[in-house]
Amino acid sequence: AACGRGGDGGGALTAADYIGTTSGAVSTGLKALRDSEQVRFNVVMVPGVSHRDVIAEMFSLVQFRKDSIALIDPPFALLRDDVIDWHNGSNIAVPNAPVAPLTEPYALTCWPWYEQFSAYLEINVFLPPSAGVVQTFAAVDKAVGPFRAPAGPVYGKIPGVSLEFNPRQEDRDALLGGTNRINPIADFQSTGLTFFGNRTLQRFAGPLDSIHVVRMLIYVKRLVVDAIQTLQFAPNDPQTWRDFVQRVDPILRSV
Repeated sequence: AACGRGGDGGGALTAADYIGTTSGAVSTGLKALRDSEQVRFNVVMVPGVSHRDVIAEMFSLVQFRKDSIALIDPPFALLRDDVIDWHNGSNIAVPNAPVAPLTEPYALTCWPWYEQFSAYLEINVFLPPSAGVVQTFAAVDKAVGPFRAPAGPVYGKIPGVSLEFNPRQEDRDALLGGTNRINPIADFQSTGLTFFGNRTLQRFAGPLDSIHVVRMLIYVKRLVVDAIQTLQFAPNDPQTWRDFVQRVDPILRSV
């Protein structure tokens, strides 16, 4: 995962710092991640940063690369209806909130923030939801693969102690009802903190509205590109076609 963070003692970072700049061959911030031939990752996140300009740059990045998915964090301490309005671009009370609905198949958002014990600080600290969700990605990838949903009691467990707000059934229905696309993190007595959604920010029904489908396509694309790289300048003849099938077919069968 490619990620950035602030609050490490070096002074407060602005949205422009996260976005970065490009001057000649030198790029900084998120703009430095555009070169897919030099920088490889499948998840991009800026934990805890909810500025609309940073989100727009993350959307632009994943749209350009189409080989990664962006984890978008809502602001801290929003109630259920507030976070729904925020991701729909209608919460003007939140500074630097989106002014239009967040819509992007290669991105997702989730809620709420959660509390985890910090061994360094020796206290519980609140973390943005992306910090927990990316761990569910790692768990499902290690156990099965990115073609399974990183959610639920088996693969969706998040190591934490509590939530800022625990969404009940009616809350979860609202977060994902209609065209809303906020994946809830819930605290269940049997499993603890659990990522309990599998929706991207695509606002209409279709294959790319599911997180595991998008991540599967990213996974397959990377494997296929690597497998056929040496065929790029081969002649367009039956031998090359056979070579292509022999390299790609095992990848698709494994999925």
